[in-house]
Amino acid sequence: MARASVGTAWQGDRITRYGLVVDCTVGVDLDYYNVGDDSVVGDTMRTIIFGQTTLRYPLIRQGHGATHVVEPFVQLAWSDVQGGTVTNEDSTATEFDQANLLALSRFSGEDAVETGLRGATGLSWTRIGTAGWDSTMTVGWVFRETPNLNFSLKSGLRDTASDWLIAGQLRAPSGFAIDGRLLVNASFDVTKSEARLGWNSRKLDLAASYIFLPADTFESRPSDVREWTIDTTYRFDEIWSMGLDARYDLGGNAPTSTGLQIGWQNECVTVDFSVSRRFTSSTTLTPSTDFGLSVGLNGFSAGRTNTAASPSCTG
Repeated sequence: MARASVGTAWQGDRITRYGLVVDCTVGVDLDYYNVGDDSVVGDTMRTIIFGQTTLRYPLIRQGHGATHVVEPFVQLAWSDVQGGTVTNEDSTATEFDQANLLALSRFSGEDAVETGLRGATGLSWTRIGTAGWDSTMTVGWVFRETPNLNFSLKSGLRDTASDWLIAGQLRAPSGFAIDGRLLVNASFDVTKSEARLGWNSRKLDLAASYIFLPADTFESRPSDVREWTIDTTYRFDEIWSMGLDARYDLGGNAPTSTGLQIGWQNECVTVDFSVSRRFTSSTTLTPSTDFGLSVGLNGFSAGRTNTAASPSCTG
């Protein structure tokens, strides 16, 4: 399968004399899917027409030692698809969070597209402290004219009214951080949740995460997932480092996996050795131990920052 896409869009924004922030987007996308070696699905071409407008009203207050920003917002969006039907292969698992609360499409890929009239509304609060204490919180929900059956029942996005999204972060100057997200339905039941605690220093990084996901056959998850994850990295110096990670299944009351990583680097080369153990078993998976070795040349960018002491690599 091969896909080629081309699109154009116009976007404009304006701040009114009363402080209301208005932004609008209209556009059109054209997708062509070329499918081979398939007797059921053939080539497909479709056109997507879309438009959206978002209204924000930021309220700023300068307090003692901090600046507070409270911003109510509302979005209205519409889109329509003309052409053939596309098999959904890259958007079967979708997470509803603050990053896509105001997105034109909340699917994770390109195959599935949100259509029809819909919108979102909510409130965000941000605190920026002069002493380094920063925090944010977002509360919002999505509404649509008709249900979207491409979302799973447990995604929180399928019905005409979505689950409530509650997300927040806290950052401390000492390197401590908390991140959390909840989805709450109309009956005030928590349908999904995740939380992360972290602490970073010059030599040590510590992180612990908890996640709860309900059973969802649409996303190939036959049972609830409740897991703790622990990840730590210790840097002995600018050359040697070691990391440990582990996952524990609270539902099965058993460890899921654990791993050890040892790293070595200088100004020219980065070497990472890892060993991991998976304890879970099923009809398709058996407990296993994996070993890994990777070597990277620091002279070629691989998206990492080299913190070795030597300033350059010379032959």
